[in-house]
Amino acid sequence: MIAVKYGRLERERKFLLAGVPDLPSGAEEIYIVDTYFQNTRLRLRETRTPGGEAAFKLTFKHQLSSDQHWINSFSIDAGEARLLRSRLDGAELRKTRWRWAEENDRMLCVDIFDGALRGLCVLEVEAMSDEHLQSFQPAMPVATEITSDILFSGGHLAVHGRPI
Repeated sequence: MIAVKYGRLERERKFLLAGVPDLPSGAEEIYIVDTYFQNTRLRLRETRTPGGEAAFKLTFKHQLSSDQHWINSFSIDAGEARLLRSRLDGAELRKTRWRWAEENDRMLCVDIFDGALRGLCVLEVEAMSDEHLQSFQPAMPVATEITSDILFSGGHLAVHGRPI
């Protein structure tokens, strides 16, 4: 059962980048630590902007199709985040996200991974409509589209590491 009242539809495509691209000057920098809890579809996300305080969200993501997910998220405090991490087995991944808005109501993000995934760069595009999502053409060097590739999902990367 999906809690429609408290969730949102995410339309998203992902692309493996050939390297770290040039980023727009107005891109927002966000440092992210994602913890994927074993045997669940739950993710704890800690975000921090330069000079900012940490924020925590617990998210349930339900896949509807290769490029659509239903997401339920809610904010929690640092103590609740510590409690979840101490009580549930989880795998972490760390990345710096650069985010900016584009025409046609699209939001773009470049994730540059740290730790064991260092060097991995992924472009994500979210759009409000299927038409705007499917018409998107990346302006940066792309190795391949990975939207449908489960090996590049956050949970899989956190547990199994780099697939290539």
